[in-house]
Amino acid sequence: MQKPNKDLYIRYEIITTLLWFVLDASWLFGWRWVANTFAVLATLAALLTVLYAERDASNLAAAFGVLGWVLMNAFWVTGDINGMPWGVPAAKVCAGGVLVCLVVAIWVSRMRDGVMEVLGRIRRFKF
Repeated sequence: MQKPNKDLYIRYEIITTLLWFVLDASWLFGWRWVANTFAVLATLAALLTVLYAERDASNLAAAFGVLGWVLMNAFWVTGDINGMPWGVPAAKVCAGGVLVCLVVAIWVSRMRDGVMEVLGRIRRFKF
């Protein structure tokens, strides 16, 4: 794994969110090739976010949760837009993984950070 780097982590987290939006928008408009491309790009950006996350259990669990969430969305979108019957079941497996990651992140940091701090590590929960 790469060394933790907060600046790169934040940069890739923002890039992931933007790519994720384009993925969802392309699905909404039925742009198959764009959806397929951005499913891959959003997943790669989320993977880079994991690589640069802080190396404590709570931060890693939150980063893996975001990666799982992107994968869930990518499987769901590409499965639907390409007519692949395994897409939704794969998305459901990812959803279960995301739930586990969030529970782990909250559990291991409950004394140190609290729930809102853990959820604040996930850009989609930030306001």
